[in-house]
This record gives sequence, structure tokens and C-alpha cells, in this order.
Amino acid sequence: MRAKINGRNRRRVQLVAMALLLSLGAAACGDDGGGSKGASTTGASSTGGTGKTGAVSTTTVAPVKGGTITVGTYSNAVGLDPAKIAGGGTVGGMEHAALYDTIVRYNNVTGAYEPRTGAFTANADKTLWTLKIKPGIKFADGTDYNAEAVRFVVAREIKEGNSSPKGQLLTFLDADTTKSIKVVDPLTVEFTLKLAWADFPYMFANVQGWIYSPTQFAKVGDPVKFNADPGPAGAGPFQVKSYKPGEALELVKNPTYWGGDVYLDGIIFKQLATPQAAFDAIKAGTLQAAYFRDPTVQKNAIAEKFGHIDMPTPAANIININSATIPLAVRQAVAAAIDGKVVNDRAYQGNALPDSAPFANVQYDPKVAGVKYDLAQAKTLLAQAKAAGFSGKIRLFADSSVTDWGIAVNTMLTAAGFEVSLQSKPISEIVTAVLTNKDYDLTTWAYGMSDELPANYVQLAGTFAAPAGRYGYSSPDMVKAVDLMRTAGTEAERIAAYAAVSQIWTRDMPAVVTSSAPSALVSTSKLQGAVRTAGANILFDKAFLLK
Repeated sequence: MRAKINGRNRRRVQLVAMALLLSLGAAACGDDGGGSKGASTTGASSTGGTGKTGAVSTTTVAPVKGGTITVGTYSNAVGLDPAKIAGGGTVGGMEHAALYDTIVRYNNVTGAYEPRTGAFTANADKTLWTLKIKPGIKFADGTDYNAEAVRFVVAREIKEGNSSPKGQLLTFLDADTTKSIKVVDPLTVEFTLKLAWADFPYMFANVQGWIYSPTQFAKVGDPVKFNADPGPAGAGPFQVKSYKPGEALELVKNPTYWGGDVYLDGIIFKQLATPQAAFDAIKAGTLQAAYFRDPTVQKNAIAEKFGHIDMPTPAANIININSATIPLAVRQAVAAAIDGKVVNDRAYQGNALPDSAPFANVQYDPKVAGVKYDLAQAKTLLAQAKAAGFSGKIRLFADSSVTDWGIAVNTMLTAAGFEVSLQSKPISEIVTAVLTNKDYDLTTWAYGMSDELPANYVQLAGTFAAPAGRYGYSSPDMVKAVDLMRTAGTEAERIAAYAAVSQIWTRDMPAVVTSSAPSALVSTSKLQGAVRTAGANILFDKAFLLK
């Protein structure tokens, strides 16, 4: 286990202070109108501005057993098979962590990898990592959680997984897993890396750490059926009670959970139509928590003293471009046509931080300027693209929960001369169009940037270094720049790595960034003990509800 300080705590204080300034400087602590006064938030950013963005609640109240919480999701998970989702908290990560647990937890305050089902150690050059699994853990089907299960899951991820986690693994592990994964004994696995990486355990705090029973997988016998109903496959704190895709996932506590008492009786995950609807439901008591990437809701939640776990997001709002089908001149024209301030004012009531740079306002911000709004330049570039054969027609898939976003972007693209087909869709449908069907032009979803450097490295390595490029974009220059994030050891090196990526991003425009913003799990102050881990995921195994 290793702690990476290097100015991290000092910089995180600045980071959270910035998020709180955006949210009118109020601290989220205390009574939500129906909770108990003095109860601390579910995460830090409590009174005093500790700079902690995902630490365990500091409450001294004794845990309370019982109760079921309902959590609003950013989008519906596309299923319950870890191999089929991207992994972040916005696309099913919270649900999967509850079902399958994680091998380690990433403490984003200290940079340490805290053991859960296992712990990692490395050789001197960080090319050989040894995982020791805790003894005595059982999957819900009664079979052993062991080294063979880890090998099976990781090998299947490499062979059959979603392009994001699959690409992340292939950055480090040979496609022939007999060369890269070795079962040493029933509780020990060795991973031999193609590239040294001091943060290799980070992936196992996220999707690659969601281990399931190979026996149960074989019993179901069909990946499609497993995705819809995995049965007793997990070893997490909760089990599936019912799953209605597109509607709700209802979980009940696992009575044999290896980690001890699970205080909640259950969790229901469901997506509401809009962020405001979810926030209203928290205030009404029909939701106990919800994941938000909406700066207006974040501001109001802090002002009204709701609990929150902060997860500041660079490139929080982007226009993702299918670089496989959209030529460079068109991508550049789109970028020049978009005024981030207009998007922010119309879609987010001016509460985000307009900036076209991909790493603005977070730790290691390189201060590299993004593309500037220039309508005349957008028209010129589009004319050049039309002369080269581009039709001028473009599809824009917009999040149906933020209708003003699509209207604002559509208006600006039209002003530049594009013939836009604006299609309003739920985020879950956009995710499918992007990741599965790869049939889109412009969308409001992709990339999943983070305030955590390991998260950004593994995301961008899996995105830009993948053989085909996850979003159709690939560049040797970008691959080299992203790799600087892997090798950077000092704060100056990390800033330089972000700068290199930013410069190539601005040149090639795989996506147009319009703003950075806070994102958060907002909750009633009665909810205690939830904790952040990698990839904006939340762990609920020790969460509880105050009476």
C-alpha cells in the first residue's frame, strides 16, 4: 500500500474550496429539514473545508440497523454483468460495487489503496503485482472467492468486456492472459505488466475489482441472461431482489457478507426524469440520495445544507464527437461554434465554470487554454469541410433531462451553418449509441473525466491508446502524451503531462469541452457512512440511516 502525498492534501483543499465557492461558499452540514441537527454529511466537505472529497463520514453517532434507501442514479445501468458496463458511478458503478464489492478502495485523500477483499504489493519497478485475497470469503452461491475467480473475471474482461475496461486492461496486460495472469495458490494472483504503473491497483477499486462467481456464471450459461439476472454471483454487501431494466434495481442485504454487519436492509436504485426531480424527491423524502452532475442542484443542495460527497469534475460538460466519421475540419468548426458561457447560462443557470480546457479547475491544472468561441472561424472551417465533401448535416444526441442544453448547442451550430438533427434521448440510450452501436455524430456524454489523476490516466489510456480508439479517435502523439501521466512522479511532472494532453486535445478536438463543474452524491443528512472510491463510485456497505 502506498500513500501519494506530494502536495495532494494542500491542492485538494484548494480544489474543494473552488467547488464550494461555485456553490456560494456554504458548507453542507446539519439539518435537511427532516433530519437530525448536527449530523455530519455522508462525505467530507463539511464545516471547515477539510479538502476531503470522499472520506468516510466523521459522525460519532452509533450505526443504526435497518431501513431501505432509494438512490437516484445519473443513468440506468445497462445490466448487471460487470463486463458490459463502462464502470463509473454515472453508468452503474454504485450498483455493481454494492453487488460484487471491490478488491481495494482508493482513498482519494491519501492516495492509498485500502484492502477490501484483497491487497496488492509490487516489485521494485512496479511491473509485477501480487494480489493476496482475504481467506474465507464466499460468493452468495456458496463457492469460494479465490484466485481462480479473479483470474477468470479479468481474463473474460479482456476477451469479452466493454471497450472501456477492456482497453484499460489491455494497456497493461497481454491479450494472452496466460502470459500476464498467474494463479500462484488459491489466494494469490500475480499480474505481469507490459508497462510499469505505480497505480495499477486503482483499476481494482473500480470495474476490474468487481469479481463474481465463475460457477454461477457457468450455471446461467448465457452472458445475455447473466447481464439480466446474475443470481447469487456476487460477494458484495447486497444481493438482487428484483431488476427491471430501465426502471429500478432493488437490492437486499447479504446476510453472509464477509465484511461484517450491513446496516441497511436494502437499496433501491432508480433514475428520475430530471436532476431537479431527483433533488425534489430528496427534499420530499422519497429519495435518500442521488448522484448529480448538475451545478445548479449542487449549489442549492449546499445552500440548503444537505449531505454530499463531492466529486469535482473537469470537462463536466462536453460535446463528444465521433472522430471515426467526423473529419478534423468539422470537429474544429464545432469547437469554434460553441460558446461555453452561453451553454452554462442557458442549461445550468450560470452555475458551472465555463472553460474549454479539459483539465481546468482541478488538481494539476496545467493552465493550457482551450479553443475560443469564434463564429466567423466556425463558418470558414465548415465551408472548407463542405468543399472537401462534407454534407453539412450532423446529428446531435442531447440528454433529455437537460433540454436547454440541446437547444443551446443546436442554436449555435445552426448559426455556424450546420444542418442539425437534434434528438433528445435518455443518457442510457446515448451510452448505448456511443459504446455499443458506435452510431452517433455529437453527444452530450463520454470521457468521464475526474479529479483523480489515476482515473484520468486509466480512462484516457483505455480511450486513446485502444487499438481502434474508444470514440473513433486515435493519435500516436496523444498516446505518448497520455503515457506521461503514467510515469509522472512529481507534481511538476503531472502538470506537464496534463499540459501535453491538453495541447493535443485542442489541436485534434476529439470532444469540445464547455465547462467544469462539481458533481456529487447529494443526500438527506440522515444517511451516514457512505464513502467514495475510484471512478466516482460510492460504497454503501457501512451506510446507515439515522432515525
